[in-house]
Amino acid sequence: DGETFFEQYRFLDDSTIIVHQFADSTFAGATDSSRVTLRDGLVAHDGASARWVATRLDSSGVDFSPHHGAVNHFTWKNVSPTAWDATLRWTDEEGRPQTQVFALHRFGR
Repeated sequence: DGETFFEQYRFLDDSTIIVHQFADSTFAGATDSSRVTLRDGLVAHDGASARWVATRLDSSGVDFSPHHGAVNHFTWKNVSPTAWDATLRWTDEEGRPQTQVFALHRFGR
């Protein structure tokens, strides 16, 4: 919906990223979690009721498209070793395409 969001990404191992969502910028108490995984050559982002799969993956970034339970698309674009852009694309209630770009930065370790 284009609203600001707060997420934490942690590498669990060489094929899994754990994503925690938070209600605000204090990052106190995760409200939800999801996983980005590489399994059998497929990169997927799995939430509780939705899945997106990578449709493009290269040195500049990755595009995710809905597989089930989701209607939005998103792209992660590499900006620097500590920053990337997340571009979210969806259709609003009136059927108009919407795009929102978020500048994401490494925070902490």
